[in-house]
Amino acid sequence: MNVHELNEIWSLIEQGEVQQAFSQMVHIHERINAAHEQYSAQEKANFYQIFGELLFKFNQYDRAIDMFRISQAFEFSEEIDQFIQQGFIQPNLLEFEANYKANTARLKNQASVVDFHELPYHLIPTEVENKYYLYHKKNRKIVESFALLEKNEHAERVWNKVDLVASFLMIDKYELGNIRSDLKSTAREGEECFVVFEEYAKFLSTLQGGIVDELDRITAFASYQELKEFFENSSGYLPRNVISYCGDTQKAESYLTHLHRRRLKVQHRNLDHVILSICIPSYNRGYRALETVINSLNTVYDYELEIVVSNNGTRNSTAPFYEEIKNYEDSRITYSEFDENKGFYANILNVCRIASGRFILLMSDEDLVDLQILEKIMAFLYAKPEVALLKASTTQQSRFETKMAQAGEEALKTFMLTSNYMSGMILNNQISKEKKMFEQVDALYKNNNLTAGYYPHMCWEMIMCQYGEVHSSVLPLVREGAAEEMAEEDVIKAKDSTRVPTYATIGSRLEQHKGFFDLMLNMEISVDERVLQDMYIVLCSKTFWLMRVSIANYYHNFSSRAELEQILLDTYKHCVDASYMENMQKPSEVVNQLDRIYRSYAEWIKRY
Repeated sequence: MNVHELNEIWSLIEQGEVQQAFSQMVHIHERINAAHEQYSAQEKANFYQIFGELLFKFNQYDRAIDMFRISQAFEFSEEIDQFIQQGFIQPNLLEFEANYKANTARLKNQASVVDFHELPYHLIPTEVENKYYLYHKKNRKIVESFALLEKNEHAERVWNKVDLVASFLMIDKYELGNIRSDLKSTAREGEECFVVFEEYAKFLSTLQGGIVDELDRITAFASYQELKEFFENSSGYLPRNVISYCGDTQKAESYLTHLHRRRLKVQHRNLDHVILSICIPSYNRGYRALETVINSLNTVYDYELEIVVSNNGTRNSTAPFYEEIKNYEDSRITYSEFDENKGFYANILNVCRIASGRFILLMSDEDLVDLQILEKIMAFLYAKPEVALLKASTTQQSRFETKMAQAGEEALKTFMLTSNYMSGMILNNQISKEKKMFEQVDALYKNNNLTAGYYPHMCWEMIMCQYGEVHSSVLPLVREGAAEEMAEEDVIKAKDSTRVPTYATIGSRLEQHKGFFDLMLNMEISVDERVLQDMYIVLCSKTFWLMRVSIANYYHNFSSRAELEQILLDTYKHCVDASYMENMQKPSEVVNQLDRIYRSYAEWIKRY
């Protein structure tokens, strides 16, 4: 290539022989590529400048800018710089400024956002959709090209397969295409994601190119230090899934680990956004309570989880274990204690009232949470905050199918009185407070309602069925521990010294029946007499079933068949008493139903 060749090409262009000129330029370009060392920097700079101008005439702006970039790399040209400024940058400034302001206004984190005129880069548009070049203002150089919304397929991913609630932390140099694509393919709909851009100034500069809809779903950071400071001052949940388009993910993981450990320190305790409070009322079983607490803490959660323990005035040898819980160095633990035994009802009410979570999981102190199942339950609760009640299965006593019922009559028919065992019941704490659920049952308890004292969780269950969807899950969230010997004050001795729990005596069962009915009369849904009648039939069936449990486990040991038959007959008479029937819409229908229930149990009792 020499001056003569370049002059000949210009002559062809002036004569209108643009295609022939272009062919010669391509030929020279091939020669330069094959033996570039034979040409001086100035020769190459001149050639690529001319080639760029020729490509521009052919409307091949992308290739033209690339040629200008190569030319400038060999020797700076004021002529090229003015060409780029006048032909590409200045005509688009107003549009790009509007785009930038609209995009940055949607960014959740404004800490490192700069004014449009302070951006270090202009954008150079091309005829290729979404493809731009970055122009460094200070150095007056075309730096590199990028595609605004295209995805780079090469990424290193670390999926947290345990924590299904966690969102994503994405690492990229500056391009939005990767982030935008992953938001659509991996992140849950509407979920916020966090992004560290290693070249943040370039990222901001790309926002001139066009409106990006997904920006309101990301919180962008200019550095890992900025990410760290953000979460040190935030109660939001940590991202734990890492996607990096810059290779190694270890740096991101180390920062997240640091933040997690910091949140577990008592001085950084924060209960603003707890998803689930695991509520453990306990008495005289400190070692079991401590075991349950330690097991529950062995998760990836920090601010999402709370473990609440209420010690009902323990005075036995297990008291030191409660002290260990009280002094445990973990921000997720909330501990409360009475000076003396206030009874089961007061203790379970206390543990629920001090819970901070959006949901409350009731747990007996001898049981353990299955942590793998907990992740799935947490994801469900996180996704469905409107659910009023979730009944998770246990390994032995509570086995449910996976079902859903709408609030009101459907939920009551499907789920009322199905939770004798407390562990595994999950209540929506926000709804319970709005509807004053605890106050409703407390009023019954103070009026000597035996059911409220023995089965407050079942009373809460019935009330919650009125106000939201109710779900049950086949997943065994609770691993039941071995039951311990009941305290002497909680049992009576029958005539052959058989120990019968006070709640399982025949008289207590009938009192519980009345207690549940009094609750029903006070429920909002019971203004509909038909619904009240349907609920009462379910209650009667439950009462007969509880009598069967008492007979099978205790009374058949010291009672004749005639005595057992009399128990069932007395149960029937109690259920059809006028004090109940006067509240029924169609008493005769209820009596007919109870006749069938009674006859089925009368057949069953013949085995004894």
